[in-house]
Amino acid sequence: MSNMSNKCKEIHQIWIEEATGRPLTDGERWKVTRHLEECPACSLEARALELGRIDGNAGPAPALDDLAERRYVDDVLDRAEASPVLDPTATQGRRIPALAWGAAAALVAAVVGVAFYSSHGGDAAESARSGVASEPAAVALEGRVLLTAGDAAAGGSPLGRGDVLREGSQLRVGDGKAVIAPAQGVSVLLEAWTSAAVTRSSSAGVELRLNSGQLVAEVDPARDGPELAIATRAGRVVVTGTAFAVSVSEQRVEVRVYRGSVRVEERAGGQGRTVRVGETAVLGTDGTSRLAGSEQDEARPVLKLLDLLAGREAADVRIQSLPSGAVVTLDDVILGVTPLEAAVRPGHRSLELSHAGFEPVRELLALKPGSGAERVFELGPAVVAPPIEDEPKVAEVVRGSTGSAAKRTGDEATGVGPAELLARAQSARAARDWTTAARTYQTLVQSHPRSAEARTSLVSLGSIQLEHLRRPGKALGSFEAYLARTRKGTLAQEAAFGRAGALRALGRTAREADALRAFLRDFPSAIQANRARQRLSELEANRL
Repeated sequence: MSNMSNKCKEIHQIWIEEATGRPLTDGERWKVTRHLEECPACSLEARALELGRIDGNAGPAPALDDLAERRYVDDVLDRAEASPVLDPTATQGRRIPALAWGAAAALVAAVVGVAFYSSHGGDAAESARSGVASEPAAVALEGRVLLTAGDAAAGGSPLGRGDVLREGSQLRVGDGKAVIAPAQGVSVLLEAWTSAAVTRSSSAGVELRLNSGQLVAEVDPARDGPELAIATRAGRVVVTGTAFAVSVSEQRVEVRVYRGSVRVEERAGGQGRTVRVGETAVLGTDGTSRLAGSEQDEARPVLKLLDLLAGREAADVRIQSLPSGAVVTLDDVILGVTPLEAAVRPGHRSLELSHAGFEPVRELLALKPGSGAERVFELGPAVVAPPIEDEPKVAEVVRGSTGSAAKRTGDEATGVGPAELLARAQSARAARDWTTAARTYQTLVQSHPRSAEARTSLVSLGSIQLEHLRRPGKALGSFEAYLARTRKGTLAQEAAFGRAGALRALGRTAREADALRAFLRDFPSAIQANRARQRLSELEANRL
């Protein structure tokens, strides 16, 4: 059994759970049938288990010592090898006789080679005779790490893609992020500066304790698995199928629901309450409130990230860059910064790396199930375009209605160099503090208008204004300020496409069409080219 595959282990787990009395789903029966057609070893074990079931006594007495168990299993396996191949689905509906339940469970445990801990002696038999169902023993589960980017650790050691998570695992994320799958059909993003632990991991339930920071979880409502709970100092959030976020700060514990609903169990006493889709609740206070539009918008890219990752039959993607700290985007979804490891759903994926002061890198990856893609990119320095004469006007373009706030930030940042300001802005952006990030980018542009950092910051600022702050007019000014300086710079492609997006948000369709035509003329092979052509076709069709 030492060379047992993951699929074999999964089938064995299904057998154990069936032996403990849990009915199998149609999907589990189909999975067992398909696997037995392909795996001779498991097919032999299935025949052995079937012989144990149809035997009148179903094995020796429930109380087995080690010697009796080995003799019994050897006998059943010898008979199985000599027996004709049985239809693995022929007895799917037949249950193990109640009086022999303990023995059958012991047989499954012995044949499959999985430790089965329970007390099914005389008490179990007596319970079966009286019609009282015994409580099946909980089976320990293992989770997996799907993605790590930046500073993430488990128990003091660096966290890596594919690492196993067990009950008791301590998780810490610094300036980075991690995505874990504590159970099948469950994906959890641990955001920057988050501390959590796996406090329970078994077939009876999975619980994560969130000590500080924020997590976003997505749970498949159609999955067949244990209940998931998030424990905090103020109470528990219990979920079966939904997408939600929980944040813990010194001031409060808050839950936000993006899909489905969750049950909140607070320590203050009383019945639990339900928080439904589009609602937010602060634990320890009464009632709920509606999620703000900006909060729902911020959740979309996070949920896209969780949807892009996969726990099974995934492609192992490992990205490094020189220098490190480059932003990795896959299919327009930001995964994190290098060095990065992720389990990604198979398919053709558009990869892009961007780093302030360096030329971006793009590549099309063909990812197959179970395959891998490992890349190390040496980023080349960006081509610095000469400043234009009216460059000081750039500050006026991006000052806008937040000029007073930007001025305050600028006063505080007097004497701070452009590299430091850029690092502060990127840190705020990684923390999803869009207002602070935009304000810091504005300060950088105003304080150091002729620097390379200021030029690249215009595109980052425009993206935040358009996608997160919902200020398309300001975003248009930022993108056009960059393009006024150079149309061949490092981020000219992103600026040109962002300009078209800002015009669309403003409802200026004629100018948007002109911007898309210019984009396709200047960047016909861009990653966004197909989307640009599709949108242009829609605009031209509406004019007819």
